[in-house]
Amino acid sequence: ARNRLFLLSHKDAPTFKVLALDAGQPPSANPLSAAQVVVPAMPGRLVESIQAASDSVYVMTRSGVYSQLLAVPLGGGAAKPIALPEKGSIEELATDPQRPGAVMMFANWIVPPSVLAYDPVAGRFTDLKMGTKPAGYDGSLYKVEDLQAKAKDGVMVPLSYVTAKDAAYPRPLLLWAYGSYGISEFPGFSSRFIAMIQNGIDFAVCHVRGGGELGEAWRLGGKDANKPNTW
Repeated sequence: ARNRLFLLSHKDAPTFKVLALDAGQPPSANPLSAAQVVVPAMPGRLVESIQAASDSVYVMTRSGVYSQLLAVPLGGGAAKPIALPEKGSIEELATDPQRPGAVMMFANWIVPPSVLAYDPVAGRFTDLKMGTKPAGYDGSLYKVEDLQAKAKDGVMVPLSYVTAKDAAYPRPLLLWAYGSYGISEFPGFSSRFIAMIQNGIDFAVCHVRGGGELGEAWRLGGKDANKPNTW
């Protein structure tokens, strides 16, 4: 399996795909013609990066605003989804070609960053206790609602809403709705926003087009003449 090349490709795949190619192919005008698609492009799934370990190629993808992790066997075979501890965002993914498994930085709107190691034999994650957590913080006091908002042209736009579980309404809301240049606003922890909630102010992020959350077509849907679609 060590003579295979794995490639992240954007060709005819706006949300990217992963190819596998055996090394030592005869010269060709199109060297990728012999490549096999091991992770196909899907409209609702963005392939972000690939990392090679001794057991698999780990593929970091995103469906909507949340991360997903796949393992592609080095010798061939279907990609296997790996269940994450909860819905959230893989902020960094690292592997060692001489070791099995992967290490990732993981967080979401109410979970502080943690460093988790995946063991492919046991099929589970272990917290390496290298993350940071505010003193006295209790994430069970808060909740995230995954909502949708309708844009001018009828397209439904993801909206992440974060509040306290015991919140009394009405209450103020800080809404973040930036979207341009393909810049994404993925789930991430902010002690500043948590402090707002503790003081009676909710926060939300509207993942408008112009950002990169749902791929290139999503960005172009809010660009130039399409800018009103981001409002």
